[in-house]
Amino acid sequence: LFNENDPIAKGLSERLRNNTFSNIGTTCMDENNQTEVYKCSRGQPDFYKQPDFNDYNLHARCSECFSKMLQICPPDSFGHPPTRKTQSSVVLYDLDQFPLDDYLIKSHQYFTDSRYGGLTFGDNIEDDFPNTSHARVWFSNKGYHALPAYLNVMNNLILRSKLSDISDVSKFGISMYNHPLTLNSELLSQQSLEQRISDFGVALTVLCAYAFVPAAVILYLVKENVTQEKRLIFVCGVKPFGKLRLTASLKDNSHLSEIFSDDS
Repeated sequence: LFNENDPIAKGLSERLRNNTFSNIGTTCMDENNQTEVYKCSRGQPDFYKQPDFNDYNLHARCSECFSKMLQICPPDSFGHPPTRKTQSSVVLYDLDQFPLDDYLIKSHQYFTDSRYGGLTFGDNIEDDFPNTSHARVWFSNKGYHALPAYLNVMNNLILRSKLSDISDVSKFGISMYNHPLTLNSELLSQQSLEQRISDFGVALTVLCAYAFVPAAVILYLVKENVTQEKRLIFVCGVKPFGKLRLTASLKDNSHLSEIFSDDS
């Protein structure tokens, strides 16, 4: 996805679409040692555009699946963008002629655990910067290596776009090595214990706030209702909200506290 009015973004996009740009990373470079895990193939030289790539119903209704927490859309609710398979078996999707947000949302269920990032070119930014356009890297948090991997793809694209001879793109590249933190059983047990302690503290706070405090407030009212103190006060001729009743209650409580203190 790029802006037609930005020459830099247009150049990056054209270089990525060029059939001589056979790969986006450094896996299939000329001097790179191929392994059994990362095998290189011939790939596809050009983007393949399906005949009905732009034939879709933009206003198609989608259903929600609450058990899987995702939106299920019919296949005709989004188009089929041009695709190209690189030498390292990475499939590129050209979304230049498609509404990006709408396509990503409606096609999410068909790319579960297979779509981890993308590149956009020519997004406008504020005018107070010397360069008013920039390239953006998108990545999914579900892919542990997605952030450094797709950032390296963008860096390789910028590097190879500076080459005057397009046929030499397979000779230049930036290799990236990422080693995420390994979580052993002891670390996982410690994190699980800390999380449980934190959850217990939150639960205890909620219990005190919504149970003990209101119970302490209404305890006197319940006791007054059980012992029928108000009826005794009425029999003695004390008004329910008079000053005499409040004074008598205060004196009664003070006498009780003195008795308990003397007994102790």
